Amino acid sequence: MVKPLKVKEKVGSLYLPEQVRDDVQQMTNVARVLKLGSDAYKDEGKFPSGPWCKEGDYVVYQKFRGVKIAYKGVPVTIIADDEVLMVVPEPTDVNNNMFNFSKASA
Repeated sequence: MVKPLKVKEKVGSLYLPEQVRDDVQQMTNVARVLKLGSDAYKDEGKFPSGPWCKEGDYVVYQKFRGVKIAYKGVPVTIIADDEVLMVVPEPTDVNNNMFNFSKASA
């Protein structure tokens, strides 16, 4: 389970409406890993070197993958372990469609 990074309220001098920010947040492909399932990375054939990420890591995954839900009012995405493309040490370095992400809000 991952939480997409929150989009900043402002791009340049433009304020983004809340609905636009919510939509972009759900469509982003940079997220913080909140929880790994009990079967994550157990397939040694797929993951001979072990897990690709751990809870608390920031990851990039393929857009439009996973199941987007609100868990306790928080938008999260459930993705498969093999959908993680890479771990990024500083998620704010990833520029997704001109929107700036706020690490503090993740």
